Amino acid sequence: AVNLSAVVVAAVAFLTISLLYMHRMTVSIQRIGCQVRQVSQGQLETAIVPSSRDEIGQLARDVDTMRLSIIDQLQSEEMAWQANGQLITALSHDLRTPLTAILGYLDILSDENLPPQQRQEYLQVCTKQAQRLKDLSNELLGFFMVYGRRKPEQTMETLDANVLLDQILGEQLEVLRCQGYDVRHVVAQQLEGTITVDVGHLRRVFDNLFSNAVKYARMDMPVTLLETVEEGKLCVCMTNYIPSSSPRVESTKIGLQTCRKLMEAMGGGFTVSRDGDRFTAQVILPLEDT
Repeated sequence: AVNLSAVVVAAVAFLTISLLYMHRMTVSIQRIGCQVRQVSQGQLETAIVPSSRDEIGQLARDVDTMRLSIIDQLQSEEMAWQANGQLITALSHDLRTPLTAILGYLDILSDENLPPQQRQEYLQVCTKQAQRLKDLSNELLGFFMVYGRRKPEQTMETLDANVLLDQILGEQLEVLRCQGYDVRHVVAQQLEGTITVDVGHLRRVFDNLFSNAVKYARMDMPVTLLETVEEGKLCVCMTNYIPSSSPRVESTKIGLQTCRKLMEAMGGGFTVSRDGDRFTAQVILPLEDT
């Protein structure tokens, strides 16, 4: 009789503990289900709070991680929409300006009594504005080629840093000198090491920088290119001065944004700053020991 009583007590205790455990599990699942329904209805600020350290608690943490990931994705998409909206607004202005000028001058050129000298001057203006439109369209195409993909397609090569920079920068610096700019190329220390890059993309970055210098840099002030090595990174810093009468520098910033995207894809960095008339752009790449 004693053994039977002990078995009955043990069975009752086991059933009680099991029922309490199942009740706690049911309450936890119901609470998580309620929180998940709130999130599914758009209340993304509702946190999925784990109430235990068991499998149910781990499930709650995993679901909350997914909620936070959705929030991050939505915020990124919102930022992308805002950036595209700003880009379209800026482009609509920049495209309208040369188009309006071309249409205006073409209307004047239709006058048969226009003196030949004036006609030639107006044709040159039209050609200049048409070139501006072409530059904008090329920049826009480059922007969407880069930003239309999660990561730009690239072919990475490991090359001698000194040789590669001498080749890329030497060509560009010579073009600036031939156009009458006071070019100062400063190498703070001898480069020793390699860099892993997509050569085509790196050329494109420097093409954009030097193209901006030709369009905006003051002829009476130097264009300085400084090469340094800081904390194992190769830094190429380009500085030029912009006429104070120029209200904006590359208003759409398509080329500069493309440079940043390409450099980040190659594991480097790209920064720009403006202090008064002084404009500085810096290209950064990890320098590897040979």
